[in-house]
Amino acid sequence: MSLSIRWGLVMADYFEIVQQFENFIYEHDMEPPPKLIADGRLRRFYNQGDKRGTLNGAYKLCIDGRPAGYLENFRTGAKFNWKFDGPIQDFTPEERRKFAEQQRQRKEQRDREELAKNLNTANRAQHIMANAKPVLNHPYLERKQVKAHGTKDYKGALVVPLFNASLRLMNLQFISADGTKRFLTGGQKKGCFWWIGGKTEKVLIAEGFATAASLHQATGHQCFIAFDAGNLPSVAAIVRAKRPDATIVICADNDTNGRGQQAAEEAALACDGLIAMPDIEGFDFNDLLNDVTPKDSSHDGQ
Repeated sequence: MSLSIRWGLVMADYFEIVQQFENFIYEHDMEPPPKLIADGRLRRFYNQGDKRGTLNGAYKLCIDGRPAGYLENFRTGAKFNWKFDGPIQDFTPEERRKFAEQQRQRKEQRDREELAKNLNTANRAQHIMANAKPVLNHPYLERKQVKAHGTKDYKGALVVPLFNASLRLMNLQFISADGTKRFLTGGQKKGCFWWIGGKTEKVLIAEGFATAASLHQATGHQCFIAFDAGNLPSVAAIVRAKRPDATIVICADNDTNGRGQQAAEEAALACDGLIAMPDIEGFDFNDLLNDVTPKDSSHDGQ
């Protein structure tokens, strides 16, 4: 028996929606995960052909209102939006009002669940940091030619803290010896940051730890870490709120796919700031300051 679901303006078959979105993923040279979850949340997945253990694919599928989705390939920086191609049926104002109320309640429930996960992860982060050790040496630091700058060592991984706008520890980034990076599951990243150095009149914002450390060591300016390109605008707005009189410079990665440059432009608009970027395509500032060749470049952002 076919399962039909009635939304605010849509009458559609649930399995048809999922099938259409799966086809959309295939059309963009990616293979969907075994099970698509239509809860409106951004979910990472392994993309066939990428290095094992990576989660370079991401999707969001929502069946509230007109079914729609979002797809991103973190390896290439490509982003795509999708809308369900199905029949539309008008409903009464009362039906629409009830549906809007249901949407509001679902969103509140999702927000409560997300907050609970974030707080639980924040407690885990505090416990790990309390048991982490000072960094004596680490292969990643040696390769990137940067100092520890307050990072810790936890079971051989370099640990970088993430704080929210209220300066509460919310998450941790773990960097392995080979440069592989991961965060605590269920932890908040959007709007979270870390910084290197004390207050200066000019403030720099970069994607990753090594880039920020290189910039601070080269300039002496305080440097904030956004952890990936997509988080640059949020962090830039927070820094501006905390430092209204500072000159803020977004230190962009010169990505071959343009992702770092686009995010830097959005961040500069968010904080009325400036943009600095290496002249060489494929470089970030750690590459530039360490005088590496483009083929050896290994960005520390996303």
